[in-house]
Parts: sequence; structure tokens; C-alpha cells
Amino acid sequence: MLFGFDALVVGGNGSESSNDDTPYRESVMALLRFAYEQNLPTFAVCYGAQFAAIALGGTVERVEEMREVGTYRLYLTDAAKDDLLFCNLQNTFNGQMGHNDSITILPDGVVRLAYSDRVPNQAFRFRGKPFYAVQFHPELDSEEIRFRFNYYKDYYSHDMEEFQRILNNIQESTDAALLLTRFVDRIVLPSFKKKKE
Repeated sequence: MLFGFDALVVGGNGSESSNDDTPYRESVMALLRFAYEQNLPTFAVCYGAQFAAIALGGTVERVEEMREVGTYRLYLTDAAKDDLLFCNLQNTFNGQMGHNDSITILPDGVVRLAYSDRVPNQAFRFRGKPFYAVQFHPELDSEEIRFRFNYYKDYYSHDMEEFQRILNNIQESTDAALLLTRFVDRIVLPSFKKKKE
């Protein structure tokens, strides 16, 4: 399935739920289970993180109070201070969000790394595995989240006042943006070098 690949990144989706009965749902979850079993370095973002949670025993639900669109503050857990990707980040930092669904129950065997005021499970990794998942979007900067929000505005906001408020509150997210580079430098490359030895 993923033989010959050095890493897997599963990204987001603008307008579907990970609980929707899409034609690819079971295939994506099988792919994530395979990556987990094979210890393949994996980074799952938003929709991908939700699929990872469901595939490995967690729960994703649509809870209105947990919905986040725009820029939100993230907080590191104590465990994050010793984590390869999250260590040396600010204790609080901005993350770009765009989700109606949230991971409400984590799978067994995970280490929770970050949370927000609305969502307790913003980032986690599987203990003993090179497998990370984040609800927020480290790949998006403020300009890109504005573009994305405008593109999906009918899905995320039906109120022009709310829409403008979200746009006005978008900020930079420089610490969150470090995570994908760190994933490559600190997880993927060492794993690749180890395979070659």
C-alpha cells in the first residue's frame, strides 16, 4: 500500500465531515491504520487528524461550541515540552482553524500535545510511533486562511457580521508554521537515514 514511501501527510477538506459516508472514507482510514502499523512517519492535519482518530479508536463529533474558524490561541500541554516537534514553541501560539467537527475522544495510547479554549484535542501523537495529528492548519498563513474562508464562507458562516468579525481577527501563526518543517527534519529524515543504514 505505502511500501517505498518515506512519509505520509493527510491534509484537510473544506466542506465535508469525516463522519460523512464518502466513497473514499474507508480507504483513507485503512491507509492511516497501515501507516500506524508500519511505523511510517505520518502527519495528519484537520480532516486527516479526524480520520486518524476515528481509524484508531477515537470519536469525532459536530459540537457547535467546539467549532473554530479563523485564528485561535493554542496552548501546549506539559507533555509537549519534551516532544520532538512541539518543544521550544511558545507556551501559547496562534493556529489557523477551519473545522465544524472536532475530535471529542482520543484513541488509546496517545500523548495530547496542544489544546484551545474550545477544543481540548488540538494536537496529539501516538506513543512510540512517528505519527502526529493536529486539528489546526500549520500549512496555512493568515493570507491563505483568509482566502480559504472566503472560498468556503457559505459552509462556515451564514451571517455577514460573523464573517467580517472572523476575517478581522485573523492573525499570523508563525510557531504553528514550524511544525511541518520540524516533522520533515526531526522525524522523516532521521527515519529515512536509519532505513538506509
